[in-house]
Amino acid sequence: MKRLIIIILYNVLACATALAANNDEQRVRCTDIHVTPSSGYALVSMNMVVEELKLARNHQIFVTPFIESEQASKSIMLPTYVLSGRNMHYAYMRSGATKASGKMRYHVAKEIYVDKEKSDTIPYTQRIPLEEWMLGEDAVLRMSIDYCGCGRNIAAHASEQRLALAPASHMLIVPYPRPVAEVPTITYHHGKARVEFEVDKFELHEQVYSYVHKTTRRRHVIDNRSELKMIDDSIRYALSDPNVEIDAIKLCGYASPESPYVHNDYLASNRSRALAEYIAQRYHLPKDRCTFSAVPENWEGFRQQVLDATTISETQRKDLLELIDRPTYGPTDFDNKENELINGKKFAALYRQQIHPDWFPKLRYTDFVIQTRLKPLSVAQLHEVMAHTPELMSLNQIYTVAADCEHGGEEFHRAMEVALKYFPNDETANCNAAALTIEQKDYNKAAAFLLKAGESDEANILRAIVEASKLNYSAARELLLKAKNTPEAKRNLKMLP
Repeated sequence: MKRLIIIILYNVLACATALAANNDEQRVRCTDIHVTPSSGYALVSMNMVVEELKLARNHQIFVTPFIESEQASKSIMLPTYVLSGRNMHYAYMRSGATKASGKMRYHVAKEIYVDKEKSDTIPYTQRIPLEEWMLGEDAVLRMSIDYCGCGRNIAAHASEQRLALAPASHMLIVPYPRPVAEVPTITYHHGKARVEFEVDKFELHEQVYSYVHKTTRRRHVIDNRSELKMIDDSIRYALSDPNVEIDAIKLCGYASPESPYVHNDYLASNRSRALAEYIAQRYHLPKDRCTFSAVPENWEGFRQQVLDATTISETQRKDLLELIDRPTYGPTDFDNKENELINGKKFAALYRQQIHPDWFPKLRYTDFVIQTRLKPLSVAQLHEVMAHTPELMSLNQIYTVAADCEHGGEEFHRAMEVALKYFPNDETANCNAAALTIEQKDYNKAAAFLLKAGESDEANILRAIVEASKLNYSAARELLLKAKNTPEAKRNLKMLP
């Protein structure tokens, strides 16, 4: 009977203790909870607010954080902080024992005397090894507060905090590479001019000029004004942007298959040179900026005329193409083809009636290419170019603007987009586009950009981050090891679990 009474009293006291604990339960709050990964560890920190807690002298409270993941079916208990009333504090100081020592195997990291007149907040900081399962989306940090010190209410969760550690890619350093060398962006303006010259001469006439042909004794008039104006307008158009300068002007003169090949070579080259000198002098260009070449006999153009002709028979077309396509190994071979064209039975009549008077004059012209580039500009001027004519910029100029912008800001993003738009196959542009989308947490899009990003250290670091976003940490580690000599890779290796 006496034993039964003792058991009943014990149960009553346990209930009373639990009731008292429940009264204190709302007075211990955990705030500013943070779980931060660092060099393969998870750093757990928080503040335990005890300003309203009134602990009896013989009372202790056990605060134990633990991390768990239902999906991974794993959990880990962190070291416990013991909050003690006065008598329990001194008892702990003497023996190191706690009220729950025999009932629950707490790993006590610190025992703290809660003085109701002095205690306000108690900081909690502990570090545990970071394991891969902790990076799962359902991983959570829960707080167990054992108010009765009996070790029975370990499952009573006072609060919880999602770890927000998944994926680890969120914490890894994202590199932005720059082009190694300046490669100026060249803009090309193409044109064709039919600048005429006096027979067997190469003096360029800017104004209307007339002369008598030595053979025919007929007067011919040369008027190059409209053709030279066309070249002039093209150059002025190319220079319409004040930030642009001429990088080069390339001329190529074409002559028709008449006269000996060597003579045609001499005339075509000198006529191209005369036009190049005229342009260089007019625009005050160094001679090396205006170059020239020549095609002494325009057989390729003649071939196209034959293919396009509607006034000849298919037999004539076939015969002409066979003549044109006959292999040539030197000037004599070209002269033989010309002689056959003029005197051969298959071609003589057609040559006199159409080829010489109508087709050959159209084979004499000058192709010109005007190459422009941006002048050396200040950063402020480059911002202006970015706003209005970004297609004129080189990669280095684009990244100079990006470096002058706030990282992650609107103009920074625009610079990265401009680089990719105008250099879609450039490895650096794709690498930076991947870096930008990784910062935006769009890992699938980043992976697509990385297909064209090459094998640079930065590209492999970014690929490692994409793998980490999928929790493929072994693959991420292998990629980082390829770039292990870079500071970003070294830092990111320490961050992986």
